[in-house]
Amino acid sequence: IGGYGTTVTGNTIHLYNAPVITGSIYGGRIAANGTSADTDNNVLHIYDAGTRANDVLGVQTINFHMKNKFDLAKSMLNLTADQDKDLGKTKLGLNIEGSQDALMPGEAISLVKIPDGKNLQRENLADYELTAKQGVTLNYTVGLEKRGSNEIVARVRAMEPDPQTKSLVETQSAAIAFLTSGSDLLTDVGIPSAELAAAQIADIVDAPSASGTAAPLSGLGSYQLFAAQSYGSVRLKTGSHVDAKGWNLNVGYARRSELLTGSLTFGPFIEYGRGSYDSYLDDGTHGDGTTSYYGIGVMAKSQNDSGTYIEGSLRVGKAKSDYSGTVGTTPTGYDGSSTYFAGHLGIGQQKAFLNGNKFETYAKYFYAHQEGTSATLSSGETYDFGASTSSRIRLGTRYTVKNDLKGEFYAGLAWEYEFDGKGSATYQGFDLPGTSLKGGTTLFELGYRSAPADSTVSYGLNLTGYAGQRKGVTGGFNIAWAF
Repeated sequence: IGGYGTTVTGNTIHLYNAPVITGSIYGGRIAANGTSADTDNNVLHIYDAGTRANDVLGVQTINFHMKNKFDLAKSMLNLTADQDKDLGKTKLGLNIEGSQDALMPGEAISLVKIPDGKNLQRENLADYELTAKQGVTLNYTVGLEKRGSNEIVARVRAMEPDPQTKSLVETQSAAIAFLTSGSDLLTDVGIPSAELAAAQIADIVDAPSASGTAAPLSGLGSYQLFAAQSYGSVRLKTGSHVDAKGWNLNVGYARRSELLTGSLTFGPFIEYGRGSYDSYLDDGTHGDGTTSYYGIGVMAKSQNDSGTYIEGSLRVGKAKSDYSGTVGTTPTGYDGSSTYFAGHLGIGQQKAFLNGNKFETYAKYFYAHQEGTSATLSSGETYDFGASTSSRIRLGTRYTVKNDLKGEFYAGLAWEYEFDGKGSATYQGFDLPGTSLKGGTTLFELGYRSAPADSTVSYGLNLTGYAGQRKGVTGGFNIAWAF
């Protein structure tokens, strides 16, 4: 019984696998004599198949919820009174838990059944059509019809994934883009910092002592500590867009070896990144979450005396991300993690002028791959997220101006193109709307590096702006110690 009174409105009854063995279900009753009251806007929710009662009275809406590995062979509500039943204008609704098997067009769910030989009526049944939802993912168009004279069933007419589920796939774009920002930090700030650290010890040991002789060479060939970090905020075009911001860090050791016609700088490093994102579909659907990664890597750069260089890196680690948002009117979320590996290869040419200034041109290729993963949504569905890959090429120039304090200012212009950057997911074999970061971006950079004379510490600052497929700005800081 939803409530007692001469007028009973706005009551809700939830029945979970509950047989009402000898009585009936009332949206409301008059307390004095037990007859049905004047009722309005009372709702009955039926969960699980096999719910039973003598009758249902004073209820204006019945919502049926398919839960707990629903048995299609059973009726959801069985009325046992040996009499005809008229549901009048009772509204009927259907919802399907995300963990249930998807329903195919043509499949039917028995909603209400009364004893054989009796007549079950509902006004305008043939014209009644409703929409049903499975979790937040599948949208159904369902028609109502009679089966025999004593049963009303809901038959699936059409089914398709909800376009708003793209919001949940946007997380893949944010995650792979964050991994690419780690590549940018390494090549734009980390490797130059490693070079500075490794070269600085050579400058110190080559410097003459107070007696006019060269300092001992014990420091040459040893590994020197460097660290680089950046923080940025960018907008990613994904077919809709994602606003991402985060922090990246490289810490490693670098060693410089002198070659016959140049030098080789190489070393291992660890990396870490953490950020947050907000994703927006064109219809305003909003999702948000965090993403992070941690891993190890190795980098190397070889440069000959003519200024030509080649560089590369390899990285591997673990990436994590989470999502929270509302699809339609239903909140949902998930957590996921997977392995990643990444790397880059670059070639370039530096031309040095007599005044110490330099002009550089380069071409670099970046690759990052994050394995797919499965995640269970809070709304019950299990999504299988596909692997994400970023494949980029960057062409650029940089001009460096030396100053008198062993420092240098530089400015650069580059253009890059992302060939992939796709995000994808499936649910029970159904493809969900995907995302893509494919497109071109123009980069503008400004920076300063300083290695004070007779100091074991050097540092640098970097600022990069993006326009195109990526829009925004990142700022970087690096420091190196020579021991």
